[in-house]
Amino acid sequence: RDLSRKHELDFVKATAAASSKEEADKIRKEWEDKWRGKKVGAPTVLPPRLDDTSSLPGSELLGFMPRRGDFDIEYDNDAEVAIAEMEFLETDTEQEKELKLKVLQIYYEKQNERERRKQFILSRNLYDYRKYVKEEQELPQDERDLRHRMRLFERFHTPEEHKQFIQDIIKAKKLRKEIAKLQMYRRIGIRSLAEAEKYELDKARRQYHIVAQQQKEAEA
Repeated sequence: RDLSRKHELDFVKATAAASSKEEADKIRKEWEDKWRGKKVGAPTVLPPRLDDTSSLPGSELLGFMPRRGDFDIEYDNDAEVAIAEMEFLETDTEQEKELKLKVLQIYYEKQNERERRKQFILSRNLYDYRKYVKEEQELPQDERDLRHRMRLFERFHTPEEHKQFIQDIIKAKKLRKEIAKLQMYRRIGIRSLAEAEKYELDKARRQYHIVAQQQKEAEA
């Protein structure tokens, strides 16, 4: 395995030192031809091209390894320190055994929480930061603010459930706004949709004339 690892590192160094993509592809082809079909000392995997790695989702996120789907630093990264030198000895008393088992239980709980947090990120593709930011920017400001406020509840939902949850809140918000508008129409004496449409057209026309008048006065 050490020999295989050495060959893989040699390949990565050679392609990284290549002056062009054509030269790197040539080195890769020679490397494949050399090791194809061999078992003893042969690399177990084909190392990725550097340009392939940089194009993978999450490659720009510091500390995330996209090909492994893992992180350099995990949640509670020093959790293993507490059990690194733990041993169960025949001379341990019952109290010592109970204490060590309790420490192991705490460690397993931390491991479960670590895995839960990692799966939360991976299942929602939150590591694809570029795509996530782009989708956020395409949303209306009020919907973006709502999504930010509702992030607290995302951990209790699956991705599909949370998406439906947000859509339901947005729908309810639009309905409340529409109800408030209809109540306003009733207060000012409007009783039909045709009257409401005429009111909105007159309102927009008045607003347009006010803005035009203000611009005219500012230029004068």
